[in-house]
Amino acid sequence: LWGGYAAIVVWQVVGVWRSGGGYAEEWADLGKPRRWGHAAKLMVILGILRFGFEVFQGAAPQLAEGWRMAFRGDPAIPDFSVRVMRKGTEIEIAGGFKYGLHSEFLKLLWTAPGIRVVHLHSPGGRTGEAEKVFRTIRTRGLITYVPLSCLSACTIAFLGGNERLILPDATLGFHRAAFAGVEDETEFSVAYKESNVGSWFLTKVMSTPHSDMWYPTQLELRRAAVITGIASWDRFSISGLGSNLSKERIVSLVSADPVLSALKEARPDDFEKVIAIWREHYLAGSSSKVVWAATRYIILPILWVTAVNSVFTGASNEVGEFGAGTIAVLIGTIPAVLVGGTGSILVAAVRWKAFPERLRVERLDRNI
Repeated sequence: LWGGYAAIVVWQVVGVWRSGGGYAEEWADLGKPRRWGHAAKLMVILGILRFGFEVFQGAAPQLAEGWRMAFRGDPAIPDFSVRVMRKGTEIEIAGGFKYGLHSEFLKLLWTAPGIRVVHLHSPGGRTGEAEKVFRTIRTRGLITYVPLSCLSACTIAFLGGNERLILPDATLGFHRAAFAGVEDETEFSVAYKESNVGSWFLTKVMSTPHSDMWYPTQLELRRAAVITGIASWDRFSISGLGSNLSKERIVSLVSADPVLSALKEARPDDFEKVIAIWREHYLAGSSSKVVWAATRYIILPILWVTAVNSVFTGASNEVGEFGAGTIAVLIGTIPAVLVGGTGSILVAAVRWKAFPERLRVERLDRNI
């Protein structure tokens, strides 16, 4: 594009310069002022300066960006990974949208024709690549699903889904597209219109500068038809951490979990087993329900001990809340309530049998 623009400018400059010079000579031979010929040459000089400024401001950054994309692997955008999960029925795209992603995605779709769900976890990248992924997803009628976050260009691919689902805590982020500092809205507009997204939503996206990010609420996403629903934790494979998940990274991710931290301190061998099982099932594309079934015989005793300690010490409310929430996520809300209620009754019965004199105490500050 810039090469053609430069060719036209050179042709115009040479033509006007020669015409101006010829005009000046003709009027000089007639003894008349040559100011209009000189004025034409002055305009040519100003035009060259303007063209140089445009090249410096627009062409140079875009050519440099194109060079980095073609010959340096687009280093400003994170590498991507694409993996097939759950016995060839789901696929995950993680990392940046950069050159080569769509080709890899398409290749895996051909090798696993049973794929119906596309997991997306990306900070964004090239809108051109995202538009190709969008087109493939839309043509094949696939489901798109975001477990953690899908930002910028990733949202274009997300809109291609026949069903567009997110987890309750997942994040979608939007802003204008840009290439080498020049903002554009072509790919966004096409994807939004084909996906029947509300026009007010597109207007909001287009008003958000590329340097900023808009995170709409679930209500806004539903109202604009950006998402079609909220997925349950156990419907799809666990994803969002890429295909090269190391044991060390899993340990760092669970270090803030009070239950697993307690397991690590009390029974380090069992902790290692849980990490190994979790990693194996993650790489295999298992759901959270399958992972829970494989690890509950190790984790449940720790949850029970934590619950009993919280009853007797009265100092573990946060841990108790986490334990209740963890069980609810892993086995469902109703089973979790039944487990918690049964545990409370058992603890109360043991306390009544072990300390019957406590029943006669009206106030804790009185002597027994």
